[in-house]
Parts: sequence; structure tokens; C-alpha cells
Amino acid sequence: MGLLKMTEIDKSEIQESDARRQGLVRLLKDPDEEVRQMAASALERLDGMTNLPTIFERYKKGDKATRLRAIYALGKLGNEECLPVLIHALENDNEEDVRAAAIRVLADLKAPHSLPALIMRLNDPSLTIQTMITQALGNFRHKNLPHHLLPLLKRENKYLVIAALESLGKINAKEALDEIIKLLDHSSPEVRRRRPRSWVKSKRNPFFPPPFYKALKMIIIVTRRSWLNSAETPLTASG
Repeated sequence: MGLLKMTEIDKSEIQESDARRQGLVRLLKDPDEEVRQMAASALERLDGMTNLPTIFERYKKGDKATRLRAIYALGKLGNEECLPVLIHALENDNEEDVRAAAIRVLADLKAPHSLPALIMRLNDPSLTIQTMITQALGNFRHKNLPHHLLPLLKRENKYLVIAALESLGKINAKEALDEIIKLLDHSSPEVRRRRPRSWVKSKRNPFFPPPFYKALKMIIIVTRRSWLNSAETPLTASG
């Protein structure tokens, strides 16, 4: 009888642990970065993922949820020894959620060695992954980045275009100005409303002289006025 009771207690504890784990796994997809980090830390403690060999092993043998936890655990360790697994996940994992997690972690780490792998995955079959990588590239600094981001301004998906705009602004890509001006006539209002904020905020940026900012602001002002005028429908008297 005592053995039976102990078995029932163990079963209850396992069920509670599984419930906590499932709840935390759901939080790994939360849009808030702090929530994701909190969930990852809690899962690390729950699963004992606190050292590199253990995390590697869990990633190699784990299901989707375990691989997700491993990716965020690697991000918490944050050293270059983690990069091979993160890059492997980005390039080879069949689950979009796992590839997305790897992108988030690589974007946070900003390790130059990961840049070629991120650029190569701009042709990922998933448009979501392409957009996330485009956003992530804005965290890096390399002279060739505009070369990879500028073609994305001509893509049809507005979210990909917006991500490219934001990243070009973050890296202060002055060679993108001509293409930015062309987007003022873009069919999507969301794209037209966007502009690289970092280009307009500071007139002291060493990459661009004040006339650049003055011209860009004037373009934005004139374009906004034309949008407002086109949106107004004159009232006419009936009869």
C-alpha cells in the first residue's frame, strides 16, 4: 500500500513538472524578449541545462521543445563556443520555430563569425525566417551589408521591405538613399510611412552631412502632404 501511494505521488509530481514545462515552452514564443529570457532561464533550471556539453547533447537528441530550450540556453552562455550549434540549427533544423530562435540568439550575440551564415539564409524557404534575418542584420557592422540588404527593397512582401529599411537605417547605409526615395511611391502605406529613423534623428551623424537630412526630411514632408491630399474626398452637393 505504501509503495502504491509513493507511485501515485511520483506520478503527480511528474505531471506537475510536465505542466510547468509546457507552460514555459509556450512562453519561449512570447513577443516580449524579457518573457522569453525568463522562460528560458526557468527551463534551464528545470532541465539542468547549465553547461555546454549538456546543452549540446540535449540539442542533438531532443525533440522540438528541447531543442528550443537548448538554443536559448546557448544564448544565455553567450560565448563563441556556442556558435557552431546555433549556426547548425539555423542552417539545418526542420522546425521554423527553432531556426527563428537561433536567429534571435545570433542577433543578440552579434558575433561577426555568424554573419556569413545569416546572409546565406536570406534565401530560406520561410518568408518569416527571411524577414527575421533581415532584421537581425541591422545588429551587425560590415561594409558589404548594404549589398545584401538593398535588393530586398524590391521584394513584394511589405514586411520584408520594412525590415530591410530599418536595418539599412541602423547601419547608416548612405548608398541606399536613391532606393529609399523610390519607395516613397510604394503601393503599401506601411512602407511609405517607414523611413530609417536613425537617419532622421541625428544631424551629427558622421556618415551624412546636414544637407542630407534636410533633403530627406523635405521629401518626407512633401510626400505626407500628398498622401493627405489624395486621401481627402471633396464633398459635392447633390441635386
